[in-house]
Amino acid sequence: MEMLKKAQKMLEKHPLCDHCLGRQFALLGYGLGNQKRGEAVKLLLTMKGHQLALSGKKAGFSLLKTVATKGS
Repeated sequence: MEMLKKAQKMLEKHPLCDHCLGRQFALLGYGLGNQKRGEAVKLLLTMKGHQLALSGKKAGFSLLKTVATKGS
C-alpha cells in the first residue's frame, strides 16, 4: 500500500497531529523532523482531495473532510 493511502486510512481511524503522523513515516525523508514530515503528508493529502473534488468525485470531498477533522 502506498504511503498516502496508509496515511489516509490512519486519519480515517484516528485523529493525529502532524508530529504523530510524521512519526509513522520516520524512515522516509531523511533529515526531516516528524512535524515537517506530518505537515507534508497532510498537504499532499489535501492536494489529492482537492484534485479529486475538482473532478467531481465524492471521494475528494470525503478526503478533505477527513484531513480537516482528524488531522488536528
